[in-house]
Amino acid sequence: MNRSGEQLDLKNRGGCLSMRSSKRGRNPRYVAIGSALILALSACAKPAPGHQENNMQDAMVTDMRAAQDQAAAFSDASIPTHSATVPDLGDYPALAKGPELTVSSVVEQVHDLANALKSQHDFSVDQVQKVLAIDLPPDASARRRGVQGAIGAGSYAWAVWKPVATQDSHRIALTLVPVDACLSLDAVTHPLLAEGFQLYTPTSGDDRRITVHKTVASGDLLFLSITVDDRNAPTCASRVTFEMEPRDPLVSP
Repeated sequence: MNRSGEQLDLKNRGGCLSMRSSKRGRNPRYVAIGSALILALSACAKPAPGHQENNMQDAMVTDMRAAQDQAAAFSDASIPTHSATVPDLGDYPALAKGPELTVSSVVEQVHDLANALKSQHDFSVDQVQKVLAIDLPPDASARRRGVQGAIGAGSYAWAVWKPVATQDSHRIALTLVPVDACLSLDAVTHPLLAEGFQLYTPTSGDDRRITVHKTVASGDLLFLSITVDDRNAPTCASRVTFEMEPRDPLVSP
């Protein structure tokens, strides 16, 4: 995708990868990913017969990681500060009051949701409510669904919304404040890694987010972007964002 919101599609032409573009609003991180793909694939070479698909997939993983490094300065939402007592909702209205939750129950919700998101359909509010076992009413603007409530000495917020109103894809986010009320990173990530998720930490920039990702049943790529206390020596998570990137139809699953 370029700065004008164009999505870049990969196409195999004579053993090399070329690109075409189509208009589509996207996350800033995917703008950077598209740029990294252009640079990485500009000097492509024809792979040996029988290895083309594996080479393409290896290249995609490599380019994705390079793009995550390049995109480390981008942020989809404000990172909670130590002084915050209520989750930062940006320009959205306040969410409805939800039930008081325990740390262990929220960690379980994260795991249940990560394992339940197999396709874009599973990001619908109805499906998310079932998995979380809590109602997610609309905010005053009807742009976002969710609740916020107490967790220990802090507060949590679960929210579901469309980053781009004209598209069907949703984003899900759990936010905890203050930062000291965060979840144990090991408790969050270890069960996910046992379920086949892969952990990636950007190697540059000052963004405090790490990523776990997995190719799900639909062939799409599920991302959990986790804001941590210290990217180089992380111990706890104050925000978990769930997103799904559709697979490229020109690349076999």
